[in-house]
Amino acid sequence: MKSLLIASFFISAAFAGPVELPPQVTPPPSLVEKRGVGQVDAIVPTTSGQIGINPVLVTPVDTTAPYNTFFSDYIDAKGSWTAKDTEYITQVQVTTKDNKPTTATVTAPVAVMTGPKGDLDVLMSPKLEQQLSDMMGKVPACSKKREALCGITQFLEDFKADNSELIKALNEAVKDIQFLSEEVLKALGTSATAQEAQMVATGIGGISLVWMAFQVYAKNHLPLAFGIRDPPNNNIPTVVTPPPKKPEKCPADAPKGKDAPLCPDCKGKDDICQDGKYKYCKCLDVIEPTFFPFDQDWLNTQADVLKYALVHMDDAPKVTCSDTTYSKAVAVDVAFVNSLSDKFCKGDAKKARNMTLSGDDISSQAYKKYTFDFSYTPPKDVNEQCDTDCAGAIKAMTAGCEGLNSHSVQKGGKVTLPCGAEYSYNINMPDRPDQADITCANGGAYSGAIDVDISFFQRMSENFCGRDLSKTPKVDLTSADIKSSAYQGYKFHFETDPRTDCVPDCKATFEKMIIPKCEGINSHAIQPSGEATFACGASFSYKIEKPAQSSPPPTGTTPGDKLGSLQCHGANDFGKHKDISPGFQNQYTGWACAGTALSSSIMDEKSDPIVWQTMTNGAPYYYSISWVKGCRGAKQSPWTPLGDQKYPNSKDQITCTNLLRKDYTDCNNGGVGGIRDAGCLRYEFKAQYTK
Repeated sequence: MKSLLIASFFISAAFAGPVELPPQVTPPPSLVEKRGVGQVDAIVPTTSGQIGINPVLVTPVDTTAPYNTFFSDYIDAKGSWTAKDTEYITQVQVTTKDNKPTTATVTAPVAVMTGPKGDLDVLMSPKLEQQLSDMMGKVPACSKKREALCGITQFLEDFKADNSELIKALNEAVKDIQFLSEEVLKALGTSATAQEAQMVATGIGGISLVWMAFQVYAKNHLPLAFGIRDPPNNNIPTVVTPPPKKPEKCPADAPKGKDAPLCPDCKGKDDICQDGKYKYCKCLDVIEPTFFPFDQDWLNTQADVLKYALVHMDDAPKVTCSDTTYSKAVAVDVAFVNSLSDKFCKGDAKKARNMTLSGDDISSQAYKKYTFDFSYTPPKDVNEQCDTDCAGAIKAMTAGCEGLNSHSVQKGGKVTLPCGAEYSYNINMPDRPDQADITCANGGAYSGAIDVDISFFQRMSENFCGRDLSKTPKVDLTSADIKSSAYQGYKFHFETDPRTDCVPDCKATFEKMIIPKCEGINSHAIQPSGEATFACGASFSYKIEKPAQSSPPPTGTTPGDKLGSLQCHGANDFGKHKDISPGFQNQYTGWACAGTALSSSIMDEKSDPIVWQTMTNGAPYYYSISWVKGCRGAKQSPWTPLGDQKYPNSKDQITCTNLLRKDYTDCNNGGVGGIRDAGCLRYEFKAQYTK
């Protein structure tokens, strides 16, 4: 013990029985127990015959980590419980006898192990801690006029009397472990009541453990873990980590499929046996039949129904379709046609009716621009009762005219019911773009195409197609109409000649017209005009007018000695793509500019463009250096197009990498880049991949 002061007064019968004290003139003072600070006060006589308090400095308990590493499976660094089981602790203990190790799994509400500091570390389950805390909190305090039992003495008596399963398990788990050292027992002989000293006289077992626990009980709280300093020698078993349990599986020879076992406890959404030979196996759920008794009247009614069915079994609705081959069926869901019957069938069954419906009539966005004609002719005798109603007749008709599957149906159909009523339908489809006659300027020759990106043109055509073409069949658009800065000065003329008897899809028609008919050599070129004409007379056309070209500067002048302004691309100019990575954009400028400082890379108006592009993580990166068409000037180095010139108000030199980098960083357009001229050389970065 680090500090242990034993009072001079020694009670020789401390462990034998009650202590007899000299006659007292006044009531003795209370036994003061300051367990929270690890101090046990001894009772000693004074010169006047009074019993005073003489502290015995015993500090047997430590509540600071680190503890045995096993504890980390149950508590965290703050001492809070983390395990699922709050009542018991499970250890795989190894004991050695005659050099033969024996392994046993021990489950108890307490674990006692040797700690890293040499202490005897104690871990209690939350249920045990709570039960002990409740017992400690209920004992009366020792007043000046001492009760017969109070304080720790009362607690120990209550503990001895507790016959609960948890306390039994505690006593069984620690019955052979000594917790109180010889020094502590000697101190108790002079500082504790004879009754307290007698109960823990051996220092062994559960009562000695809880005596130690009482030392750290404070403010109605008992820590889950604590250490016992300078513990007696104990042969504490070592603890090993148990091997993981093998997952329990269905026996390999268990029947499967339709031969799976019938289990009375077949449960769960996957139907699994819960017990028996085929536990964990898929099983066949047993369905217990339910029987309902029927009276004679009900049975007679059913017999009448069957007789009627037998008499009229040949009176099935007669269905005829516009065609009988699957190839002629149109791609319209049978269920969609049937759903229109709810609207059509609301009418007087004695009167003929005709109706043209569309998806809008049933609040559906499917089959836009399709229309559906329905007609009904009642029986000659309007009072004739039909066994099949309107909705049933239409379902019989679509079922008989179904195509290869339920997602196609013949263009038209008719059904005649046994009562004489007739129903019919006909589907009016918009003309398909692939049925149009398409012509392009220059006969589609690549040499006549102009430099306009296909993706940009499609955005312009979508703007046109999104309008009410019956009111505005002719429109002139510019890049401002789609909020783009590209192709400034260009004019895009769109025109249509609509018809009421056919409704071709505008957007799809322009897509079919451009790709592949009017596309140039690649996706960055397009014929200046094109037209699509349908057999019904409807047509769509476009014409692109380039801005007027200014006269090129005279030979010998050098307009290429200045830095042009940055022209940023429109945020949507290149359609959908993954976001451009700032890091990759910067890295790839080095690849694009590789070799541009060589003398062999000097460029003039006859030089081919330098292009470098790639796709990374779904994002496109396109870099180009080209001679501006029509620009006349001295040859230029693509690395330093303006020599030693620097950017205005900057120390940065105008170089290839800086130009291509600033095409990205100086444009606020979502990272899709821009164009800048340095003399007669044009530097462009854009979020597009053209290969």
